[in-house]
Order: sequence, then C-alpha cells, then structure tokens
Amino acid sequence: MALQALRRKKEYEKQQTHLDGVLGTIQNQKHALENASMNSEVLNVVGDAARAMKRAHNEMDVDKVGSIPFIFSQLNCFIRLIEGTRSDGGHRRAAGSCK
Repeated sequence: MALQALRRKKEYEKQQTHLDGVLGTIQNQKHALENASMNSEVLNVVGDAARAMKRAHNEMDVDKVGSIPFIFSQLNCFIRLIEGTRSDGGHRRAAGSCK
C-alpha cells in the first residue's frame, strides 16, 4: 500500500513537471502572439502614414512647398501659446500676436 502511494506520488510529480513545461511553452507562445500583434499594428500605422505622406506629396506643387516654413512657424507659435511657454512669463497672448 505504501509503495503504491510512493509510485503514484512519483508519477504525479512527473506529470506536474510535464505540465509546468507545457505551461511555460504556452506562456512563451502567448508573448510571441502579443508581440506579433503589436508589430502588426505598428506596421499598419506606418503603412497608413506612408500612404498619407504619398497623398500629401502628390498634391504638392512649388507654391505649396514655399508656404511650408510659414505654416510650421504658425503651428509652433500656436503650440507655444497653448503650452504657455512664451518668453513673456507665460502670459497668454492673443492668437493674432504670432507673426
């Protein structure tokens, strides 16, 4: 009776070791799938951005290219106004004060 209990215990320990290995494998596969999913999402976003850039470049002409620095300066001014990081101590200025 005691010997049978020891054999069962040893068999259960083997099964537990095997199941621990299976669980580790499943966890590794789960992480791999999560990483693959995230990589897929990143690639989709990059693809969308590339298509948007391509559309923007297709609509670009000499006049539009020349206005880009002005547009960026206005955007930067607007951002500074929003953040309150102007050199005047953070006081808000009217939107028309950007030049």
